[in-house]
Amino acid sequence: MKMNIKKIAAFGVAACCLFSTTACGKKECFHTYTSDVTKEATCKEFGVTTYTCGLCGDSYTEDIAKIEKHIIEFGTCVICGEFFPTEGIVYSVSEDNTYAEVIGYSGDDVAEMVIAPTYKGLPVERIADRAFTSSWATHVKNFHRVFIPDTVKVIGDCAFMYCTMKEVRLGKNVREIGRLAFYCRNLTKINLPESLTLIGESAFEDCKLSNIDIPSGVKIEEAAFVNCELIHVTMGKDCILSDFIFNVNHELTEINFQGTKKEWELMNKSYSWNKDGRIASSFYSAPKNLRQIICIDGIITL
Repeated sequence: MKMNIKKIAAFGVAACCLFSTTACGKKECFHTYTSDVTKEATCKEFGVTTYTCGLCGDSYTEDIAKIEKHIIEFGTCVICGEFFPTEGIVYSVSEDNTYAEVIGYSGDDVAEMVIAPTYKGLPVERIADRAFTSSWATHVKNFHRVFIPDTVKVIGDCAFMYCTMKEVRLGKNVREIGRLAFYCRNLTKINLPESLTLIGESAFEDCKLSNIDIPSGVKIEEAAFVNCELIHVTMGKDCILSDFIFNVNHELTEINFQGTKKEWELMNKSYSWNKDGRIASSFYSAPKNLRQIICIDGIITL
């Protein structure tokens, strides 16, 4: 019985520590608050922290200061989602007034080039021939990345020739990449969308693309990937392979083909490829270490 009294007494002391009684007999809580961020702060809006008493449920809120600076990646703030196209890109409207195209650049040195998806209410569908070549490539030294929006369908001949970027992100609707379009010796990374149908002659010559994933149904013109330092190539079905497309890529040992051995053998290839899908070793600077085509139903040894 004494033990029970002690327990009750102990409970009473604890209760007295948590609540007090006012002169009129009303109980008052000694609040014990826990905090929770109920709204994250962004570049545009304050955030909110909510404090809640675990004893009586009382709560109050405090503002969290806005984030002072946008964190931009490929033209979009990763915090608030706002889009920031690069200033200084020169656009033009097509003669039939149905689309816009990029024709040049007149801005300052930038690290990231972000092309807008629209201009004067029209979709930006094309990057013109030589749009970014020579007009600024010689004086933009910190240029590292290019973002091309989903509206763009065609990248013209020599569009980025001699530019200094290391990475390009193509939109999902690019259909054609013109000849010498990305003749860029610093380029190490680019994605090729499923919409692609044409890679022009020498389009990626002399790049540093150790890996490339070529979708199905693409016509790959002569010397498209010459001297690219390629190590890994993945290729879809029904491509058209022109001559010398992988020449001077002597670290390339295999091609991962997304079809059967028969489909590889039947694929349209120019005269530098033997009829069974091998590259004729007699041709100058053929990829000398390319030894096998890995198909979904087995391996073709070259």
